[in-house]
Parts: sequence; structure tokens; C-alpha cells
Amino acid sequence: MSHLEIEKNTFQRLERLISFSDAIFSVAITLSVIEVMPPNLSERILDIGAKQVLVDLMPKIVGVVATFALIGLYWISHHRLLDLLQKNTAKLTRLNLLFLMSIAIMPFAIKFSVAHTHDEVAVYFYASYMALAGSLQFLIWRHAVQNKLIKEQLSASAIHWMSLRTAITPVVFILSLGLVPFNPDWSRYSWILLLFSQRIVTAITKSRS
Repeated sequence: MSHLEIEKNTFQRLERLISFSDAIFSVAITLSVIEVMPPNLSERILDIGAKQVLVDLMPKIVGVVATFALIGLYWISHHRLLDLLQKNTAKLTRLNLLFLMSIAIMPFAIKFSVAHTHDEVAVYFYASYMALAGSLQFLIWRHAVQNKLIKEQLSASAIHWMSLRTAITPVVFILSLGLVPFNPDWSRYSWILLLFSQRIVTAITKSRS
């Protein structure tokens, strides 16, 4: 067996890629939850009361909820993407590692944004970071399509739908960066479009079919 065959056999198994990806998503969510609970919670309740402790923890709780929701949405999207593949390559594995790195750091990006809601820098940072994460996922799908790693039974419309689905998230965040100089709130409000992204993509796909 040559070194090229060894490399090919190492990366062609999708099961390992999927299992490792799921593990990173789980760790990212778990770490975000652990940070909410202060080590001296009982002492703080006795000192300032449970109500004040809850008020103090509220920004962290909001951050955890936002982190869980966004990472959960990315996990669903990533799980859908990997489920459409039938092969793996070394490059796909590297792209996936870069994407997972963005997921691992995502709790910090979200909590930083929540803690500095009215700061332009926080909005710039958050939108840029989410655009980066979305772009990496789009690159994974693009590489899979170009190298015929996707399942053969996928129709052209399904491939087009998935391409738009993975592209819309980074596009929305990139466009929102242009609104920050005018009003950071406008930038944040534009992210609401992502709630309707699946309907938008479906409508575009149907209009072109």
C-alpha cells in the first residue's frame, strides 16, 4: 500500500468525520453552560439574595440561550450537509476542521456580543465572525459538489437549494456590516432575515425550476 492509498483510506470514512463533528458541537454547548454557574453561588445568595444573584446572572443566561440556539441551528445545518455526502477527502476534512474551530470559539463571540450590545465593535466582531463560520460551511458544500462527493441521487434542484441554503447566512451577515456605521441596531435587525432563510431559498429554487 502506497502513502497515497494510506491517505485516501484515512479520510474516506465519513463516519469518523460525522462523529468528530458532533463531539465538537457538544463540547461547545457544554462549555457555554458551565460558565453560567459561579463557583461560590451559595455564598453569593446568602450575601446579596437570590433575586440579585439572578439579576447579575441574567446576561450570562441570555448568552447561553443564544449560544445554544445558534450552535444548535449550525449543528442541524451541518448534519444535513454531511448527510448528503457519500465520500470524503483530505481537503474536506481540513475545511471541516476549520469550520469546527469556528464553532468551538463561537460561545465567546456570542457572549461578547451580548455583554456589549450597544458597542459598534461588538456588532462588527459578531457579524464578521458569523460570516466567517457561514462561509466555511459554504466552502465545505462547494468542495463536495465540485469534487462529486455528494450522493448521486441528488437532483439538480436539490443541489441548488442546498447551495443557496449554505450561502444565505454569510451573505446576510456580510451585508449587515454595511449597516453598522449608520446604526448598529439596523445591522442586528437585519439578522432576523435568517429566520425566514429557508422559505426565501425555497421560493428562489421554485422560481428557477
